[in-house]
Amino acid sequence: PGDPAALVLGDDASPAELARVRASLHLDLPLGAQYVRFLRGLVTLDLGESLRRPGVSAMARVVASLGPTSALASVAVALGAAMGIGAWSYSAPPLRLAARGWGEAVAAVVVAVLVPLTGYTVFTSSVDELAIAATLGPACALFAMLLAVEWPDRAADVAGGKANLVVRLGLGGAGQVAKAAALLVVPALLVALAAGAPRTEAVFAIVLVPAVAAFVRGLSGPERTPTEVAARGVTLFLVTAVFALLGYLSALR
Repeated sequence: PGDPAALVLGDDASPAELARVRASLHLDLPLGAQYVRFLRGLVTLDLGESLRRPGVSAMARVVASLGPTSALASVAVALGAAMGIGAWSYSAPPLRLAARGWGEAVAAVVVAVLVPLTGYTVFTSSVDELAIAATLGPACALFAMLLAVEWPDRAADVAGGKANLVVRLGLGGAGQVAKAAALLVVPALLVALAAGAPRTEAVFAIVLVPAVAAFVRGLSGPERTPTEVAARGVTLFLVTAVFALLGYLSALR
């Protein structure tokens, strides 16, 4: 609904001005004649003038938009394809990455990096350094959590012939890898800060230090239990994800 002439001239246009624009757009013709002109324009690639920019060919504007639109579509398709391939290859043949000790890393990349980047690209029509950097901290925390939650099931996984990273590396080796991932969480948030994240992100990065320390200490202490390790891993990821998000949301106020 609405008058294209009013769209071009605005609501304050005089009746004479509106009539002139309607005539230039052939809106004064019978509806059937307008439709025939429209079909002929489609065939000849003549879509008339842009309503937003009178005097400029609508087709010229379409052609000018093809380059950026194609680039954006290519990035979104590439991210979506990588996400789909990673999710499929997690447990499906021929790769079965989860059975090769790569499942935790693939899950962290797909869930914490590719999914947010795909959504960001679709809704903002761009992907930049900050968008990529913002995913690094949560990805490290998620990877550490995935290792931690496998702790209680290690014996069952060994008995069942599974070959996840905790089984392959043993509790000692997997613990070192989980510590390294956890210790990268705060530096990763600082990388996002250097890429242009809000300054509040630095505050939340400092707040995360105790959560990281608790997780690392839980992996090192002789009194650790599998359930405690898993609980601290989940806590680390949730705190990282929430604080990272709050760092950006607080800048919108």
